[in-house]
Amino acid sequence: MPTVTESVRIPMHADILWHKIGAFGSVGDWHPMLSRVASEGDHVGARRFVETREGERQEERLALYDPEGHSYDYILESSPLPVRDYEAEFQIIDEDMAVSRVLWTAYFEVTGESEAATIETVRGFLRAGLDNLQKLYGEPG
Repeated sequence: MPTVTESVRIPMHADILWHKIGAFGSVGDWHPMLSRVASEGDHVGARRFVETREGERQEERLALYDPEGHSYDYILESSPLPVRDYEAEFQIIDEDMAVSRVLWTAYFEVTGESEAATIETVRGFLRAGLDNLQKLYGEPG
């Protein structure tokens, strides 16, 4: 099962950063590849409906939401991606009082012909979001 993990350091305490980006639906506020996100909330079982700038749509379901631990896990319910059993974890780790690490990990099975291309598509999506978070919230000094 392929695993893709990307991370970025943000010069902000984890509690503050979580308040800004920790809601399940907030990905639509900061991910540059998304045009629209509708979310049912932050309770386990809530769904998130995502539309990309290219018009592709997917549905995700919240599997775990831990605001104290600054993390949530979600499952991809439907997507144009050639994957199955896709699960992801988004978390903010406090490195010290002034710097946090945002860690985004995806686990999945590839159903299409090109495993390498699918892995790079997932990696590119995660990386684009994290790079934009760094752009929005600055780089650590």
